[in-house]
Amino acid sequence: MCAPFSGFMLETVGFTQTAFFTIFIGTLWIVILIVAGASEVLMVSSFVAYAIFRSFLFPYFFASLSRKMGFRFFGMLSGLAFCASGLTQFAIAPIASFVEGDCHEYEVRDPVAAEGCDGGNWKMVHLIQLANTLLLLIIPFLDTKHS
Repeated sequence: MCAPFSGFMLETVGFTQTAFFTIFIGTLWIVILIVAGASEVLMVSSFVAYAIFRSFLFPYFFASLSRKMGFRFFGMLSGLAFCASGLTQFAIAPIASFVEGDCHEYEVRDPVAAEGCDGGNWKMVHLIQLANTLLLLIIPFLDTKHS
């Protein structure tokens, strides 16, 4: 639903400002996840922020790809981007096993045993996501310097 607004921003305020806004929403999503804990409201808020981030990211990515590289290799470059994205999906299962912990196994059946459970490594993974998202700020900063 936000993709038209992303396109509108690209047309009216430009690529650099849209990139900053997109990265801000992505950062907001991860920060909400870091502080959410067991809060259902914050978890739903993080999902909304994620959905908005993705809705802005795809139009920005494809518009900037064609702007920077032209249309001559657009199909090949977008295909390579989707291929790289698809290959990263092979990491989902091992990462999920690494972060999940075992608290979800005890909470319903035995609340006493849940007190000593392994909460997983969510914070570390979210901090890595946050660092990667903040690294994306290099792109609009470089655009600002070269324009």
